[in-house]
Amino acid sequence: MSFKSFFSVIAFTLICLQVCSAKSTLDSLQNDGQCLYLKDSSSVTVKFDTLIFACKTQGLSLYFTGCGQQEVRWNENYVGDSIFINSNATLHPRCGLNTHLDSSKFATVVLFDEPPIKPTVTINRNVPELCQNSGVWLTSNCNGYEPETIWQDSISAIQFQVTTDGIYKAVCRNQCGTGESTYTNVTNGNNDVKLKVNASKLSICTGDISTLEAIADGNILFRDHLIIWSNGSSDSIINVTEPGLYSYQIAPFCQDTLKSEIIEIVKGVETPVVEAYNSDNLLLTGPVFNICSQDSIRLAVNNCVGTVNWNNGLSGSSIYTHSSGFYSANCTTSCGTSDESEIVAVDANECTISPPILDANSVVKYCTGSYATLIVSCELGHIVWEDPIHGSSSIIRVFDGEYKVSCVLEDSVSHPLSIFVNEVSLPNSPSVVTSKTTLCGNDVATLTANGCNGGSLVEWSSGETMAQITKNTSGTYTALCRNQCGSSQNSNEILITRYNNPEDVEISQETITAGNGTKSILLRASNCTTQTRWSTGEYAQSITVAPGNYTARCVNGCGFGVEVTIAAKFSELNCIETCIPIKVSKYRVN
Repeated sequence: MSFKSFFSVIAFTLICLQVCSAKSTLDSLQNDGQCLYLKDSSSVTVKFDTLIFACKTQGLSLYFTGCGQQEVRWNENYVGDSIFINSNATLHPRCGLNTHLDSSKFATVVLFDEPPIKPTVTINRNVPELCQNSGVWLTSNCNGYEPETIWQDSISAIQFQVTTDGIYKAVCRNQCGTGESTYTNVTNGNNDVKLKVNASKLSICTGDISTLEAIADGNILFRDHLIIWSNGSSDSIINVTEPGLYSYQIAPFCQDTLKSEIIEIVKGVETPVVEAYNSDNLLLTGPVFNICSQDSIRLAVNNCVGTVNWNNGLSGSSIYTHSSGFYSANCTTSCGTSDESEIVAVDANECTISPPILDANSVVKYCTGSYATLIVSCELGHIVWEDPIHGSSSIIRVFDGEYKVSCVLEDSVSHPLSIFVNEVSLPNSPSVVTSKTTLCGNDVATLTANGCNGGSLVEWSSGETMAQITKNTSGTYTALCRNQCGSSQNSNEILITRYNNPEDVEISQETITAGNGTKSILLRASNCTTQTRWSTGEYAQSITVAPGNYTARCVNGCGFGVEVTIAAKFSELNCIETCIPIKVSKYRVN
């Protein structure tokens, strides 16, 4: 649909707006007063016999009013006050079962459209170049759409004349969106372009080839121009085998034909070029080549179709040497002998290649379930491992074992570097022994952890990390072994006990009378925090004795306390069971 048709629809709908808005009561509307309303556009009312233009990507909701209490029926008996459509349709809404109405009279046609696709841009000449202020016309094709074309200079036109170089694009636009073209590059051509010829050889003999290349000293794209060489070829790069004068011309270019410079290819022998290669056949950069005297270097001439003669008396396209000297060559063909090549210098010296260097970040001891990483480098040459599976890698991952690697430069090989890789497991628990378990006075206990081998370290429960420690306080001590992979289980426990000097014992007595009238004396010791030893040989807090003299003292790991003597005798009280003494006999005997 054109923009003109679209604006006509809008004008018509505005007229319909006045017709429908004039009715005050929807129930009293007649058929010619019924209206369709656009949802989301309450200011626009569309009467029957109209054409509605909408965007397909959005769809359209239409409302039909004027049926009073009757239901609204649409096409195919669709019932409802509104209908949503997203494709081209002709609608015949009606009230209730009123089917006798002339449906064509009340038809409303809805046409959907999409945003324009990308337009194409064409130019009025084969070559997009500006010549002597002449313009280039650019034309957009909106692929069948009539909406306006907008250029990036905000110019609205299907055709646009370009008078300055630059990058241009066109935009096709309608009410549903836009479509942008790709960029068109317009360059600034001029009549001062200089065309040159680049030749790989200026002298050729029978069987030789010289490659000629067309080069523009200016802004020319040869793919947009016709190239004609003086020998009839039309490519930008050609090969010639005959001596002669060569040039080319291009057309069209600013409505002119431009001619290149003329070069002459003569018959003769090209001067050879000497190149140097190492033992890996890699091209070296000269003209001075430093090599080890135990190595060799290959000198070669690749641009001679005849016989290569070297200044050291040898002949052939290539020679090998490991001696210092100056080397050059000439080329002899049926056309004669060329000039001598440029001189190259070989400087051979005694070379000592150092073994590889093991990087500090290498891991040569790895935990069970993992792997070792070896990182090596060479000061000279490249890396070669003894095991071919590793090739010349500078970083390899391996397991336990011995690995040898060397540095190789030309034909020289360094002494191998041996690397030993070990698998590390979790350490075993250590065994702990002590010199004392009981401490008195200034005594100290020496604790020793045994069995932390293989680089594992001792770690004590008290925090020390030495294999042997000393303690002068009571406590329970253990140790474990720790390495890079973790720690062992705890060792056996060592219990250290510190004692003070034994206390002075205190003794009390009481008389006990049994039911049968038999009496005995109960001696009870107190103030001993450890054990009490009696003169009867017993170790107890209390003993039962007959009358007599008895001694007791406190005993611990550090010795005996002061000995105390008590005279045990029956109480004068007449007790049936137990008599609690009213007087305690207690005294010290040194």
